[in-house]
Amino acid sequence: MPSKEGEKYFKIATRVSKELAKITIINPWSTRGGSSKDIDEEEQKEQALEKHKHTMGSIFATINALKEQPEKTIPTATKEEWLAQGKKTIGAQQGVCSDCAAACAVQFLKYETAPTVEIISTGEHAMTLINRKKDSDVKDASTWGEDCIVVDIWDQNQSGIPAAVYATDTKSPTMEYIIEKQKKLVINVVLND
Repeated sequence: MPSKEGEKYFKIATRVSKELAKITIINPWSTRGGSSKDIDEEEQKEQALEKHKHTMGSIFATINALKEQPEKTIPTATKEEWLAQGKKTIGAQQGVCSDCAAACAVQFLKYETAPTVEIISTGEHAMTLINRKKDSDVKDASTWGEDCIVVDIWDQNQSGIPAAVYATDTKSPTMEYIIEKQKKLVINVVLND
């Protein structure tokens, strides 16, 4: 059962989740225009990569970094770049999962400074982690503590659920995904510590 502090963070994260409900989700492989019949799959991927190469902490950068340093924190961008990308995503109202995670962190930090606000990634997907215990192992969700919260704005907006805010002991597709992929989890950035 979460403490009062944990409940406070959960309420703030739920508020942030609702505020960011209008962000349009970008599929990183979508070319957003033109017929896919006119070009082959590789060309579609090239166009998508070109279109979204501005994305800080992109899935692609994370995957490449994971291949090189699988056990380390992967700093795909600086704190300042992540926060700037979060603000940009809020302004543009569109983004991929890492953009949504950055936007969530920016909004959360407007209301509260939790002990930790992190953007984590499996190499396939990124989300925001709030209030993970300092001595916990990022690759073992069972150690994150009862007051730790996972926020997945990208999943929320893609699936249309009202809020994607989860306590770590919640039975949800997001937590099942995290548990399944937890050995691949890396911290992209700690935005306050």
